[in-house]
Amino acid sequence: MAKAPIQKFADFVHLMHMFFSGVVGAYPQDWLPQNGTYFDFALVFSIAVVVVACPCGLGLATPTAVMVATGVGANNGVHIKGGDALERAQKICYVIFDKTRTLTHS
Repeated sequence: MAKAPIQKFADFVHLMHMFFSGVVGAYPQDWLPQNGTYFDFALVFSIAVVVVACPCGLGLATPTAVMVATGVGANNGVHIKGGDALERAQKICYVIFDKTRTLTHS
């Protein structure tokens, strides 16, 4: 399945955090790869963190929340096609069924 937009955002936030940490001097210059930039280091470090340990709260919490939400919905008879549909569902204000319990899209 494809990643939900919020999951893509969480990955982006981690990458930007590492990049700007280097720009402001949060880690030593000698940590950078030879002839590398802060972005190179941030990209390598972000990939390593996600692949090896994934301790980032956003990186772990977002997929877990999507899985739990779709699982609870399935137990209650609501089938959700994917994370994207789940994220769009937060904007729903009303759901109206007819007498045959058919959900009509308008």
